[in-house]
Amino acid sequence: MGEAALRDVPPHALAAHLPVCDVHPSAYRHHPRPVCTPDWHHLLPREWQRAWIPSGAIVVTTSEYGPVWAPAGVYCTPTCHHNVHVGIVATVHAWTGDTAAETVTLVRQSKGAPALDDAEWKAAGQALDLWMAAGGDPAFLQEHHLWGQA
Repeated sequence: MGEAALRDVPPHALAAHLPVCDVHPSAYRHHPRPVCTPDWHHLLPREWQRAWIPSGAIVVTTSEYGPVWAPAGVYCTPTCHHNVHVGIVATVHAWTGDTAAETVTLVRQSKGAPALDDAEWKAAGQALDLWMAAGGDPAFLQEHHLWGQA
């Protein structure tokens, strides 16, 4: 289905034409296939992008999302989107100077850790990885209470 044709499709029918969940691409996770309008999950939370812009970054402004310098994202179900942000929040709260992967492992092994699956934890850790790769400091997120909630 072409992009022009998608504009004529009602939002509730988009799930039949778009990937339902790029975080969980295999059929085992979503069976039967959920009927929902997929969410667009920014790989780097928008609130972080509004709070700090790396030197030389190109800021893109859209009417739907506002200004962002890292517009990349994936489609996912609303539940998966929520779960990934729960993981991001837990990871930012727990960060103590380690890598994102070490922090995610620490959070997953802690008592009372959110019950996310491997793909959701990977997506949550990816947000912190991307932030640090751009030159962002997770301590800045903690100091400004930018936890990464959706």
